[in-house]
Amino acid sequence: MRYNVLRYMLTLKKIILISSATLALSTSAQFGVTGASLFIKIIPEFPDPGAMIAATLISYNTDLSRADIIWTLDGKTLARGEGVREVSFTAAKHGSRNILSAKAIAPDGEEFDASVTIRPQTIDFLTEAKSQVPYWYRGAALPGGGSRVTVTAMPNFLLGSTRISPSSMTYEWRIDRAPAQNISGKGKQTIFIAAPGVGEIAREISVLVRSSDRTLAKEASIIIRAFPAEVLFYEQRSGEGPLTQNALRTKTLGEGEQIEIAAIPFFMNFSAPSDLNFGWTFNGSPAASNSGSPNAFTVNTLAGSRGQSASIGVIITNAKNLLERAADLLNVKVQ
Repeated sequence: MRYNVLRYMLTLKKIILISSATLALSTSAQFGVTGASLFIKIIPEFPDPGAMIAATLISYNTDLSRADIIWTLDGKTLARGEGVREVSFTAAKHGSRNILSAKAIAPDGEEFDASVTIRPQTIDFLTEAKSQVPYWYRGAALPGGGSRVTVTAMPNFLLGSTRISPSSMTYEWRIDRAPAQNISGKGKQTIFIAAPGVGEIAREISVLVRSSDRTLAKEASIIIRAFPAEVLFYEQRSGEGPLTQNALRTKTLGEGEQIEIAAIPFFMNFSAPSDLNFGWTFNGSPAASNSGSPNAFTVNTLAGSRGQSASIGVIITNAKNLLERAADLLNVKVQ
């Protein structure tokens, strides 16, 4: 009796194994077998509106080279032929979509389908460096070495004519291709990073933005590099401050004339003007700045100096960061 029970259990186990094998076979991806694995890969993965897209039909267990492949884009035939695994097309306009489908017909008549919906979106970046520029400078402050930089992703996601709120989206940030999970999440469209040092490899900041229902997605990146600090010379008049219309590279004076020169730093990282040291030179020799104005230097020409020239130099160093400095020369001619 015990032998019969064991035999029955072994027979039942064999039946179960055969059933499982049959089930696995029915879901495998071979020609002549239902449920083949077929999918479409597009490059770029997150295209811009109007961009050129390359699509490839892929199956890891189906011989597509012998299949008759039919591609359709938005309901219209795009391409057809034996082994036609690749097609290209232009992405839809912003707010619209593309539906790309592919059908593979095996030599024995078995059919397999794949489809992908593409909704092109865009992302802009806003960056702000905390390096210093004069109040009258209208350009953007460029990142100096180690500057604190604010990076804000501005997704322009449209679904038809409806604009999706950036605060409702999820932001997956990467810094130099490494996931930054601590600064990622819903609504986290702004991050703060340190710029690299001057001459160091630029930093790559990328973000993958998804809508709350994950039907819209876009990835974009920006490069953050450091720029060397600069110093420009401006003529300065008592009570008026620097004449900022034109920076000076050379200056021509007559005999017996005087000019006050102001050295203005750009893209340096300092909290107050007192953090900066100004080292002036006259024809390569150390010279004193104007009393009470370390960033200013006065040049007086003498009678009989016509045809002569002099080199006025300045080196600005940051007392809080001795590696940060800016230097330049101004050539003064007498005529």
